Amino acid sequence: FGLSGPVEVESLREAQGDGALAQAAVDANGKLGRVVWWIEWRAKYMVHLFEAAFVAIPEENLGEFTPPAPEDGGFDLAWPSNPASFPDFALAISAVLDDRGWCCVQLIASEEHRRSAAQQAANHRGARSLREEFVTDYLGRHGHGKTSFLETEVPDPDNLEGLRGDPLSLFDRNLTNVAAAFAPVALDRLGFPFGDRTKGMLWLPYASAAEEEALRPRPLSDEDIDENAVADHIKFLQRRKLCLMTWLDNDGGSISLIPRPGGPRSPATLPLSTNKLLVFRCDEMTFEYCPRGSSVVLQAWLLAGQTR
Repeated sequence: FGLSGPVEVESLREAQGDGALAQAAVDANGKLGRVVWWIEWRAKYMVHLFEAAFVAIPEENLGEFTPPAPEDGGFDLAWPSNPASFPDFALAISAVLDDRGWCCVQLIASEEHRRSAAQQAANHRGARSLREEFVTDYLGRHGHGKTSFLETEVPDPDNLEGLRGDPLSLFDRNLTNVAAAFAPVALDRLGFPFGDRTKGMLWLPYASAAEEEALRPRPLSDEDIDENAVADHIKFLQRRKLCLMTWLDNDGGSISLIPRPGGPRSPATLPLSTNKLLVFRCDEMTFEYCPRGSSVVLQAWLLAGQTR
């Protein structure tokens, strides 16, 4: 606060691959972010704004921010500013999950980046009809809309420069990074051996009545049964442990987390906003997603390892 004008954005590998876009300068007054280090020779703090820009700010122009509770539109944790922080990030999420079964994360991404990802999702081809019997397992109670699935990119440590750089792929990579961070701690902290993540599922409203008719859920057929669709879905239900839900676009609304009968969790209702990641124990809770206006969700599940 109290800055006399825009401040230059620092060039740090474009925010270390989190999707920051090049900017000449930003008005940092009133912005939220995380202090990442002190620059001695400049007598300023380097701040990573939640809008995915690094800026150097004098101490007298910084104020402490305590986020509201997620139920009041805030969040529990903020996305890491450094890849080296992911192990601690996974432990912090695990602690919140152990306490109440869900955790809301503030993502770090520019508004332009988020809008571009939402537009990519709207233009994504390959939407397909879910089976009626499976809809609730994917879209929660009273879930409605079209779905399509992304091909998960497997990073090659020897060719990181070859990774996809489009906005939607970067948001999907967030889910891969969460999965990788949970892999070594899932058994000790969450009680299940980590197996894999699913493909990212894009979930949007139908664009028209004709599209809804073409893609509305259909009942299971004999062919589905012959192709092991039911058996594969049962395996998915048995293995899914965490749902990762990225809110790419909405005009508000709410999501309700509903404990399964006889489980240890309490219900919760959170207001919807953008650039948030909700992680919850889908083996202990279901949900009801009620957006207002437009809506784009990128969703995936973390699975337990397969038993033999």
